[in-house]
Amino acid sequence: MLEPAVPLHQRSETVVSRLGGADVRCSVIMTDLTTEVLTPFSKDTHELAGGAAVWLASEGAKFMNGRYLSASWDVNEIIAKKEDIISRDLLKVRIGGEFSTGTVVG
Repeated sequence: MLEPAVPLHQRSETVVSRLGGADVRCSVIMTDLTTEVLTPFSKDTHELAGGAAVWLASEGAKFMNGRYLSASWDVNEIIAKKEDIISRDLLKVRIGGEFSTGTVVG
């Protein structure tokens, strides 16, 4: 039995929301594998990336499921903006496009 057509971004949003998860980004972290050209950009630390991941796994960060977070953002500021983030559906990455049929997705 075929499922009704659902745009890919809606499927992935649904999966992420059900399972829980966020897109966490950090800058370059200095390791033994960091190339010389990236060394000046190696500003983030293992602790910063780990701290962001631990916070996202907490009950208080549940509202961030399916959303984007930079590890360098102030968590207290994100929490303070929680209602705005939810009500305006912020911090989500979407892909949209216009196709020859005139259909707009996104």
